[in-house]
Amino acid sequence: MNRMKLVVLTGVVTVICASLLLTGCHRGSPEKIREKAVSAISDKLALDQGQKMQLETISKELLSKANEVRQNREALRQDMHRQLQSDKIDPTALKAAVRAKMADMEGLIDLSIDRLAAFHATLSSEQRTKLAGLVKEWEARGHGRCGHGPLGHWDDDK
Repeated sequence: MNRMKLVVLTGVVTVICASLLLTGCHRGSPEKIREKAVSAISDKLALDQGQKMQLETISKELLSKANEVRQNREALRQDMHRQLQSDKIDPTALKAAVRAKMADMEGLIDLSIDRLAAFHATLSSEQRTKLAGLVKEWEARGHGRCGHGPLGHWDDDK
């Protein structure tokens, strides 16, 4: 995966909160976190009703895809455990399972980038500037810490 895709993915995940959905280290259900993230992003960027609806649709789609990827991750783990308990590990089968997992992740990355581009196109230049500033702020605060997402604690009044 090239560096540019990683940078864009980080922005997508930050904006759409997929990182919160995939870390497994958060409070509440992924759906509740998605709702709070959409609300926070909507408020911080002062989105209009159409933009809010688009963000809502995108976040639901990404949540669904992330849940699908999560289920596939569990299947890979179970396959790995079976392989470890057997008399002999089948490298071909494990490589195929890992490649399938990588394909799932690539699909999520591609979907996230496509949706970010579509959402970004609806933003005004002022909103784009705010978004860029928010991403810098979130990166500086550190995303992925247990109990904290790119938007901080959901209990914060910031």
